[in-house]
Amino acid sequence: MRVLNLSTNDYANMAHENANALRSIGVDCKDYKIYRHNFCYESESHNVTSDQIIKFCKNYDVVQIFHTDKELLRLCRLGNAKRIVMYHTGTRYRQESAMYDKLCHGLLQITDQCEFVNGNNMHYLAPHVNFSNVPKNNSKLVVGHYPSNPINKGTDKVIELLAPYHKDFDIRIDSKIVPHKFNIQRMSECDIYVEMFCLEQDNKPFGCHGVTAFDAAALGSIVVTNNINESAYTDVYGDYPFLIANTESKFKSIFEMLKKKTISLPSVFENHNIKSTGKRILKLIS
Repeated sequence: MRVLNLSTNDYANMAHENANALRSIGVDCKDYKIYRHNFCYESESHNVTSDQIIKFCKNYDVVQIFHTDKELLRLCRLGNAKRIVMYHTGTRYRQESAMYDKLCHGLLQITDQCEFVNGNNMHYLAPHVNFSNVPKNNSKLVVGHYPSNPINKGTDKVIELLAPYHKDFDIRIDSKIVPHKFNIQRMSECDIYVEMFCLEQDNKPFGCHGVTAFDAAALGSIVVTNNINESAYTDVYGDYPFLIANTESKFKSIFEMLKKKTISLPSVFENHNIKSTGKRILKLIS
């Protein structure tokens, strides 16, 4: 099987990492995008033009389009792609789900957003992890929050909820966008990582952990995050590797617990290593 991964802007480097997972189990997969990401990943998809995409499509058994991109869908259909898979990953689908459901009717649709899985034709796929546990040597437990988008991650609310705990933890919050490798470095220092606290976007239900939650867990942090549809994850992967705080009271109770004792959570490595993820992708698209 030959697979082609396409994106315009590859948010969270998702299309490239999806291709890496497939390549790890021997699948012939190429990945291309139109624009370079401002996070400056050390490894990312090669850049191509729209005209090149049209020419490429017919040479692959499966074309995977990332980030609910209707323009890429148009290009793939112009290029007579044999089979198309659409990945829905956030704002675009959330804002206009009915329109995209109609546009993508008949396609295999995959998402990393648990909230999108509601008995519809949507399959949940979590990202794989690229990092290993980094030992912590902090004299005071470090709580970190480094959002890619402070609004979508609820940073103002995170600051408010953590305010009473400065005496208990070394709290580090920074919304500055830095190159990916530096973000991973500062995350690796955290004993606890708050990925997000945001349950509504554009007056619609919102809130599901993203790539950063898995990265932080792999680096050895206890992750506190949101998920308003937990069964979408547990039905596929089983026990939760994160602490879910979908209300202010739950957030507070988690931190009251964390200041008193050390806890352990299921490892992300068994379900979310690169090969297991590659096998799940292949099973979905075959």
